[in-house]
Amino acid sequence: MAGDYLSSPAAAIQEGAAVVVTRVLNTRVIAIANLIPALAFADGRPYTDKQQADWNAMVGTFWAILVSQRGQVHDASQMVGQLRQEVRDHLQNSNIDAVSFDRYNADSSLAADLESMLSYVTSVCAQQHADREKVKATLRERRSFARRVTASARQRANAMDTAFPGADMAGYVKRAFR
Repeated sequence: MAGDYLSSPAAAIQEGAAVVVTRVLNTRVIAIANLIPALAFADGRPYTDKQQADWNAMVGTFWAILVSQRGQVHDASQMVGQLRQEVRDHLQNSNIDAVSFDRYNADSSLAADLESMLSYVTSVCAQQHADREKVKATLRERRSFARRVTASARQRANAMDTAFPGADMAGYVKRAFR
């Protein structure tokens, strides 16, 4: 699955909503941030010391941005561009100069590395939103079912009260289903 993000990050971008869940993203960001330079090395294009320092600063800034957006819902199709711009804005005030960052925005392998990381994180966020929506739908179904069962039990209890006036089954059911 990670190969999809690294070979064609644009194809991995999902549509719909994406939610930032830092509890889920923390280990994934660390893993992808370490994996990308390692894969670049294995691909015969090792990072220079300056590129590695810039990458580390960028990943740290990226993580700070994600933490500040904890719980926010984004449009997944726009999230990569928004994150890229926020990273750029934050880094303009740090130790990475514009020329260094532009290497990650130009049409280069470094730009593809940044795009891979942003696409991967966006995809994870989109999956988190889909999972949350699925859980909400399941909970709605269960609540609806419980209401139907409770109503059915009350109807049976009321029928029992009618059949056996002194039994007070409806009161028992009301107390049991509070």
